Amino acid sequence: MKDLYTYLLQAIQEHWFELLFGTGGLIAYFRERKKNKANIERLMEENKSLKIANDKAKVEKENAIMDLYQEALDDLKKRYNETISDIKKYYENKIKLLEDRYKLMEDSYQKKIAELEQTYKDKIEKLKESFDKRLKTLQGRIRELEKELEERSK
Repeated sequence: MKDLYTYLLQAIQEHWFELLFGTGGLIAYFRERKKNKANIERLMEENKSLKIANDKAKVEKENAIMDLYQEALDDLKKRYNETISDIKKYYENKIKLLEDRYKLMEDSYQKKIAELEQTYKDKIEKLKESFDKRLKTLQGRIRELEKELEERSK
């Protein structure tokens, strides 16, 4: 065992520089490893918080797009209802105008019909009177001719 001890002591004396730096390297490695592990954990936490912030921003952006879309739909619905209302008013006014025009034309035609009826009644009456006069004249002439015929036959 003495030999082993001597051999170790001699190896340490010969390679003390390498042992010192090797041990220091190992200590530095474990220390840096711990520091790197902490940095990695910190970076992962930062990455996680950035990812959460990015997801929030993405959700907010999608919500903004949905709000714009909803606003466009609401505006479209409003404009559609206004347009339908305007068209309905336009055609209601057009129908009322046509109904008024029809009523005026109907009144005008009724008046014209009444005037024509009166005119024809007057003409018929005049024709009747003229016919009656002519008839009386002819009847009178027939009587005269009958008397003349009787007188000639006697």
